[in-house]
Amino acid sequence: MTSSEHATRALVMELVAGETLAERIQRGPLSAEEARSLFIQIAEGLGAAHEKGVIHRDLKPANVMITPEGIVKILDFGLAKALVREGEPALDTSQSPTLTKGTALGVIMGTEHYMSPEQARGKPVDKRTDVWAFGCCLFEALSGRKAFDGEVGTDVLGAVIHNEPDWNALPTIAPRRLLERCLRKNRHDRLQDIGDARIELADQGAEPTTQTRSVKPLALVLMLATLAGIAIGAGLLSLFGNDARPLPEPKRFAIPLREGERIRNYFLSWDNPLVFSPDGSHLVYAASRGSTSFLYLRDMSSGETRQVSGTTGATDPFFSPDGQWVGFLAESRLKKVRLAGGEPEVITAKRFSLEGGASWGPDGWIVFAAKEGLFLVSVDGGESEGLTTSSFDRFPSFLPGGQQISFTATDAAVFDDMANFQDGERLVILDVASRERTGLEELGRASSGVYLDSGHLAFARGSDLLVTAFDPAARGIRGEPRLVTSGVFATTSGRSYFAVSRNGDLSLLLGNPAERSVVVVDRAGREHHVAQGQYMHPVFVSDSAYES
Repeated sequence: MTSSEHATRALVMELVAGETLAERIQRGPLSAEEARSLFIQIAEGLGAAHEKGVIHRDLKPANVMITPEGIVKILDFGLAKALVREGEPALDTSQSPTLTKGTALGVIMGTEHYMSPEQARGKPVDKRTDVWAFGCCLFEALSGRKAFDGEVGTDVLGAVIHNEPDWNALPTIAPRRLLERCLRKNRHDRLQDIGDARIELADQGAEPTTQTRSVKPLALVLMLATLAGIAIGAGLLSLFGNDARPLPEPKRFAIPLREGERIRNYFLSWDNPLVFSPDGSHLVYAASRGSTSFLYLRDMSSGETRQVSGTTGATDPFFSPDGQWVGFLAESRLKKVRLAGGEPEVITAKRFSLEGGASWGPDGWIVFAAKEGLFLVSVDGGESEGLTTSSFDRFPSFLPGGQQISFTATDAAVFDDMANFQDGERLVILDVASRERTGLEELGRASSGVYLDSGHLAFARGSDLLVTAFDPAARGIRGEPRLVTSGVFATTSGRSYFAVSRNGDLSLLLGNPAERSVVVVDRAGREHHVAQGQYMHPVFVSDSAYES
């Protein structure tokens, strides 16, 4: 056209040949390798959108196109929106650009089967809503059935908000751990970034696929049933190093315990049996022989391990800043012993109900958790000074300079609710002098914070270990938390068994005692697995409480 009067405007779109993921699933569940290949691409596509500040909000198998060459195209961004930050108002659905099948005005846009719980409730959404939908799609691709279903839309939404998927529908080779983390109801507990899902799927493809692959014996050694070793991952800080400087690959290996030893662990324990010396050269752990626990010192260079004298009955070890002393709890008192030799010294003459660990600061003070709250005491002994008064404050750790402490606070309202106990955990920064408290609410559920020399804060979220950039002076989080590893041994009381040195060496116990099955055995001897979760002391409430 040479004249603007006759100009024509056109919207040109790519014609994609192939079939949708929904059509592929109709032919039967995908193999593990086929699903891995496709969902790595889906994760890459979502990640690219998220980097541009866009969330899809309606990811589902019908919106994923697969070309004959196996290339994935994510379709229908008609419901996409700019990322909504926490604190912004919920979406006004009357202003949404499109309606999809299964949605109506007055409801947050999307398709019920793939809506996240926050989306179904009409709350603000962020990129984690796409992580949820990704998990729903992956579950459906591997099992051939929807993760959440019902006769009508309201039934589906109820299942999304309240029910768990039928995990038994998944094949044994499914990445169940990844799916569980994508489909956690609380988005703070969910996988935080779709890029982590891509990495996990890619890593699975890099491993040998046979039952006898090299990691299998290690996993068996470290299972909760035996607790026969400590897993070590050296080089945690390589996750955050300077890109211009080549970094060594993190080393991962297991330390077998000596015959007859086992790591102290309790279902409701607030102890932590592991601690690194500040420079990472030594590891101290509490292990039991019979019914008596002792502390053991392992030289990380030579591999030599010896029992620390004077530590009979010791739990919850913690190092002095110079690495010459180790403190511990024994006989309801704080004690310390010089690693070079000598008798243990009592720090707190008064007996406390000690619960939740201790930390040795750089200026000669120790903070410890007791049933009455957090206390401060001189390393030379003397009267203890109360810092907080809540029995729900625990796991203290000094920040650089010794003027601030990070600790875990638990909402008293959920403390007695075993199933939701850990949902109330939050990290708090306490100024020792002013007693001013700053909650790190942006982390959501978080526990056991430890500061690293790199300027990062390591913390636990149940059995996940994460790290985030942290500014102690501003008491602020900088950036999104990053997952370091999963499968950390975590007690129902909120203690995750890991230790990090200042230079980033990591030790942890694998396994999870918090998940237990309730099993009913009928009169014919048949076992019925009723539920899995955080349970203790099951009883029947009536003769008809269980129907086989």
